[in-house]
Amino acid sequence: MAGGGEEMNHIVKKQMAMLRSLWPQAHYEESSSGACLVIVPGFLLPKGYRETITTLLFIAPPAFPWSCPESFFTDTEVKLFSG
Repeated sequence: MAGGGEEMNHIVKKQMAMLRSLWPQAHYEESSSGACLVIVPGFLLPKGYRETITTLLFIAPPAFPWSCPESFFTDTEVKLFSG
């Protein structure tokens, strides 16, 4: 399957090396479905947010990078100062 299995693992590992150059604690967990949960601790939020730092999470789907992540999650509630 294109983008699955070992090919995806190779691509994710290459992309993770790039992420770790900016966020050394970034890592991922593989699921039995072939997707990867990417975890980026210590992600600094830009000005305008009530919080200053969070852990960023997103799912790299089984067909990554041909299929892009759709959204992201945080480990805390993130709000703008404006509401």
